[in-house]
Amino acid sequence: MRHVLAMALLLVLTTAGAVDAIQKWALLVGINEYRVERWKLKGCVNDVLMTKQLLIDKFGFPEANVKTLLDEEATADRIRQSLEEWLIVKSKPEDIVYFHFSGHGAQVKDTDGDEADGMDEFLCPVDFNPGNGKTLVTDDQLKKLFARIPTKNVTIVTDCCHSGTGTRDISLNRKRAIDSIDLEHFALAEEANEN
Repeated sequence: MRHVLAMALLLVLTTAGAVDAIQKWALLVGINEYRVERWKLKGCVNDVLMTKQLLIDKFGFPEANVKTLLDEEATADRIRQSLEEWLIVKSKPEDIVYFHFSGHGAQVKDTDGDEADGMDEFLCPVDFNPGNGKTLVTDDQLKKLFARIPTKNVTIVTDCCHSGTGTRDISLNRKRAIDSIDLEHFALAEEANEN
């Protein structure tokens, strides 16, 4: 009988350890304060802060496992680096991963022929400069980064143009999108000083 109880206790402890081993990781990016005045948004940072609380309070994410990049922190390099160091390196196959971006999204001409519509979509980081391809976080880059996350339990939310058909602004007078961009003739300094 002691042998059976010992085996049962061992099984319970082993199972409990496996459940405890599952971690939840989140990277949340929100940008209101773009460097070009007419690109500035309202509510993106608040969306991220509310999502963070929801993940912690309702979905059991440890606060220490939820990383936020807000406004000036959300550069292209920091977004890519955080995807690499926070979600890819830290997570394990049994973990739960959540990525959220709230800000602008835009399109540029596809250069490698992998898009049926001839356009690459990208997230617009705070240092977004259409004249500098290094400041674009493209769908091709994201696909490669997300594919390297070791778990299959990944949720991705992109609240930006060119990521879906939803909108949260019911005003028909204020355009949320960044206009089509001529990369060869764009000058960020001129655009930022225009207003």
